[in-house]
Amino acid sequence: MMNFAFLLLATVLLAGCGSSHQDPMAKLSPSVDASIQLLPKITDDIDRRGFYTEKIAETVALEGYLNKAVEVVSFDPSAHGPYTLYSIAIQMARKGDISAARTIDRKAQTLAKDKGHTDSRMVMIQAAIAKAALADDSGAERALQAISTPYDQKEAETGVIAEKIRSGRLTTGVTTPLATPAITEAWCARALKAAPSDRKQFLDNAVSNARTTFPIQRPRLLGLCAETARTLGLKEEASGYLSEAVAASAILSDLIEDGPIEKSKLAAILADFGKKDEAREILDKARVASRLPASFFQPPALARVAEGYLKLDDRKKADEVWLEAAQNAKGHVHPNARVINSIEIYLSHVRAGVEPSADVATVLQAIERGEGGDGVMTVSPEIEQVRNRYIKQVTNESKKKGPTPNKSSPTEKSK
Repeated sequence: MMNFAFLLLATVLLAGCGSSHQDPMAKLSPSVDASIQLLPKITDDIDRRGFYTEKIAETVALEGYLNKAVEVVSFDPSAHGPYTLYSIAIQMARKGDISAARTIDRKAQTLAKDKGHTDSRMVMIQAAIAKAALADDSGAERALQAISTPYDQKEAETGVIAEKIRSGRLTTGVTTPLATPAITEAWCARALKAAPSDRKQFLDNAVSNARTTFPIQRPRLLGLCAETARTLGLKEEASGYLSEAVAASAILSDLIEDGPIEKSKLAAILADFGKKDEAREILDKARVASRLPASFFQPPALARVAEGYLKLDDRKKADEVWLEAAQNAKGHVHPNARVINSIEIYLSHVRAGVEPSADVATVLQAIERGEGGDGVMTVSPEIEQVRNRYIKQVTNESKKKGPTPNKSSPTEKSK
């Protein structure tokens, strides 16, 4: 009876989508289905479960299964539910499927209202951007005015400007409140559709923004600029931007959780450019670096490294690293961490376009059964050596700085 009610509610929610969009007849990747089945196992943390519902739904939408993506997220109680629906609406608007985008935009508004998230910062920001993607500039302006926090308003305004750039509604005299990845991505997308006389200027705008984003974002964004330049036939510029991306990657600390992930993304771009030796060198170092942060952050980083090896057509090495990621996920003491990282590993395989090896699948299935928690894998002497070097470096730097003076009075401390 409950299954019938769920199906009926899903049918009502999806009504109107079918007229403008039809999901592919082929079945979704088994890794996607496995990810969806794991979601209820993230317990006592609605926001974290919502975040992974968001990741899975956006992956499903990118694979072309729009209705399934909406179904996955429509019952999420967190703010990630309406946020993701707005994200999917933006995605569809960019593809030119305006009818589907409008339908999903309305569903996002309804879900936000029903779940009490109309004043959530992430929902309000994404709602404004969705209006801009739908070319509803007056609606976007109203949404912006409803955001009272200055920084949030700047973030939303930057996203709105990015959508106007993508559509060609803004091409000159653009000033953005913030330097975000969305601006670089928008200028690159616009350059690919521009007249030959405008392409170089739009690409220059993308590069200029990429150089002023946070350091952790620069390697990927400069890599995107290199890919865009190559597509436009600007070989010299492509080579220069790629070299700049490598230099930006080299200065990222390996102690940053996302450091190995971003380096692995760049390695994949290098592989596409035919620079396989350089890509492998980065991946070999990133694999070591993936074991340096806290254990919770290790499996997602290792999974990205595995994707990089697959780009080098080294399936054996990729499966070896994915297995390392799965075994570390299984060893984590917290059951939510085990489940979350299983989802990360499944989605990594979806991005790579392959299914887990038999060995990896065995470990992930054990996690789904509730097994694990017996400790992460021991690290190799090579990794232990690197880790000790970093600890010594941090300790020495701390000693040089000396103790931080505490000027607070006892009364101030107690407040």
